[in-house]
Amino acid sequence: MTKSFQRGVRRAAFAVGLLTVLMAGRSLAQPSFTLSVSDAPDPIQANQTLTYFINVTNVTGFLLPDVAVTNRFSGPVQLVGTTNSRPATVLVTSNTVTFVISSFPGGGQFTLLSLGVRPLGFGDLTNTITVTSFNPVTTNAVTNVITRVIEGQPDLAIAIRGPAHPVLVNDWVSYTLAASNEGGNAAQNVTVSNNLPADVKLISLSPSNGVTTVSNVLEWSVGRLGIGDARELKVTLQLTNAGLAEIHAAISAPNVLDTNLVNNTATTNLLVGPLLPGLLVASNASAMTFNPQTGLMEQTVRVLNVGPLAVPSSRLIVVDLTNRLYNAVGTNDGNPFVIHAASLETDQSVDLLLEYFVPSRLPVIVEDAQLRAFPMLAMELNPPAGSPLLVTLVTNLANGDILIEFPSVPGQRYTVLYSSDPGFADERAALPSIVAPADRVQWIDDGPPKTVSRPASVGARFYRVIQTP
Repeated sequence: MTKSFQRGVRRAAFAVGLLTVLMAGRSLAQPSFTLSVSDAPDPIQANQTLTYFINVTNVTGFLLPDVAVTNRFSGPVQLVGTTNSRPATVLVTSNTVTFVISSFPGGGQFTLLSLGVRPLGFGDLTNTITVTSFNPVTTNAVTNVITRVIEGQPDLAIAIRGPAHPVLVNDWVSYTLAASNEGGNAAQNVTVSNNLPADVKLISLSPSNGVTTVSNVLEWSVGRLGIGDARELKVTLQLTNAGLAEIHAAISAPNVLDTNLVNNTATTNLLVGPLLPGLLVASNASAMTFNPQTGLMEQTVRVLNVGPLAVPSSRLIVVDLTNRLYNAVGTNDGNPFVIHAASLETDQSVDLLLEYFVPSRLPVIVEDAQLRAFPMLAMELNPPAGSPLLVTLVTNLANGDILIEFPSVPGQRYTVLYSSDPGFADERAALPSIVAPADRVQWIDDGPPKTVSRPASVGARFYRVIQTP
C-alpha cells in the first residue's frame, strides 16, 4: 500500500465521519414549523376548481423573514386564485405556486393560506407542500396531499331568450335558442329540438346551416360542445293565431351521461293578442321634414283613443312602406311598427315622432290609410342585462329635447335607460335599442315612441347606457 493511497483512505474516512456528524446534528434539530393542509373537493372533475387550505405555524421563539410555502404539483394545473392572512408575495412557475411571507412572527403565530387551481389532466394529482426559511436556515416542514382527478361528465343546457315586447297576431317574433355545456367534459353530436306552435310561418334562421324542419319541429345540429362552450340560434316566426303559443326546446347528445336534467329543456309561453281595429285612430299630424342632425326624415303621427275604455299601451303599424322606418321596434306581417308604452285614456291622444330613412332626403307621401293603430297589453320596459357605459355628454336642445353622447364599439348593440330619479329607481328602457355605427353615438330623447313622454313634460330626466347582447 503506497503512502498516497493511505492518505486517500484517511481523507475518505474523515469525510464520511464529518457527513455522519452533520446528519446527526440535523436529526437532532427541532422543527421550526407545523403544517396542516386540506383539499376540497376530492375527488374532483378535471377543469373544475380545487382549493387547498394551508395552516402554517412558526413554533420558534423568534421572527423569521422570507418564509416560503411552496406548492409543487405532479401534473399540469391552472392557477385560479390565492388568499393569505399575512402579507405575502405569490410566485408562479411551471406547476409550482409559492407564497413568500415577508415577516413571520414566532412563538406559535400562524398564517392561513388558500390556493385555488384547476387540474388539467386525469388521475392522482399530488401537491407537495414545503415550508422553508433561509434567514436563518431552519428545518423544513413537508407534506403531500393527493387528490383524485376524474373525467367529468357533460352538463348540457338549453335556454330561450325573447321576445322583447307583447305579441299580436301576425307579428314577426324573434327568440334565441342558447345551447351550452356547463359540465366537466366535452359532448359530441349535440342536437337541439325546438317545437313550434301550430300554424306559424318560419321567417328566418341565423345561422341557417345545420337546421332542418319536420312537422313544426326544428332540429338543430349543434355538433361538439367543449367545456364551457355555447352556441346560439336566432329564430324568427310569424304567429298567425291569437291565443297561447308554446315554444319548447330540448337538448341532448348520444352516449352522454348527463346527470343534471333540470336544464335540458326550456319552455316559453307567448300570449298572442288579436288585432282590434276601430278602438284607436291614427292620422298624420305634421308634414314630413328633414332633420340635418340625424340625417332622417321625420313626421308626427297622432294616435287617438276613440274606444270606451283606456288602453294599456298602443301600437302603430305603417303598411305598404317603400322606405325604411328607422325607429321601428318590430314587424307585423312584413310591415314595421312602433310602440307607445304608456296608457291612453278614452279621448286621449299621443303624438309619435316617426323617423324614416329616405336616401333622397326629400319628403315622401305616407297616407293616413297606411297608418293603423291597435291597443295592446301593458308593456314592461324593464332594463335588459348588460354592461354599463359612461355617458359623456347630456345637453338640452332648443326645442326641449335632450341629446346624450356615449362611446361605443361599431356593430355592438346598446340600450338607453332613462328615469325621473337620479338613483334610477323607476328606470325604463328606451325603444328601440341602438346598433352603433361608429365609435361614438349621439342619441336624442324626443319623446314618444322612444320614451313614454317628452323630456320637457317631466320635472327631470336622467340617463345611463348599457351594452346588450
